[in-house]
Amino acid sequence: MNRDVIKYFPLLLYTFLLFMVWIGSWVAGVASLFRGSDVDFVLASADGVRWFVRSSVDGISALPWGELLLLLMTSGIFVASGLPVALSRALQRKATLKMRRALWVALITLLLLSLLLIACNLYPLSLSKSISGTLVGSPMAEGALFILFLLVFLLSVPFGIVYGTFRGVGDVVDALCCRVQHHASSFVALLPGALLMSSVGYADVGISDAAFVYIKYSLILFPFLYALAVRH
Repeated sequence: MNRDVIKYFPLLLYTFLLFMVWIGSWVAGVASLFRGSDVDFVLASADGVRWFVRSSVDGISALPWGELLLLLMTSGIFVASGLPVALSRALQRKATLKMRRALWVALITLLLLSLLLIACNLYPLSLSKSISGTLVGSPMAEGALFILFLLVFLLSVPFGIVYGTFRGVGDVVDALCCRVQHHASSFVALLPGALLMSSVGYADVGISDAAFVYIKYSLILFPFLYALAVRH
């Protein structure tokens, strides 16, 4: 199989599925006309094309681009710092002196971050409590992904500086971007993926709301999981 086909399979798949949804909607519309029934949601019609153009940006914007970027940057800074390798070597009792020093710095940083996190949950901040006093809907629950990013970032950077993987701001920025760059094709694949999801919703193909949510997040995650599988 062509290497480009393998690398860009999610992009090609989503584009093909988008095309098939439009063809299927047109076929259903023609069949309904032959039956003498009214058709309200046909993509391959004047109203359907007008809707598609008008709602295309909204459909693309509805995807969790920010959450995906935070997850990739969190993973990138953590792996690029060398912390996972150092932890593995330490568990095998094969850590070098530099690794052990960097791990001690990471441990002290982790303790300080834990104390800071505890302090942020005390009055008057109370980040773990919502207006009703529960964790659900609290600032910590709503911003959990950003808090995770900050914790991993503040843990990885001191380790990387002591260990030697980070020698300047450029190294830190490169670490934040490394996973984003690797998954560039995954982000591109989400463009037809977003249009596919909006088109399926408009065509009203009879999918329940619960199933549609499951399909939506499967379509979002598939390009990234596929890129990881191809890489390894």
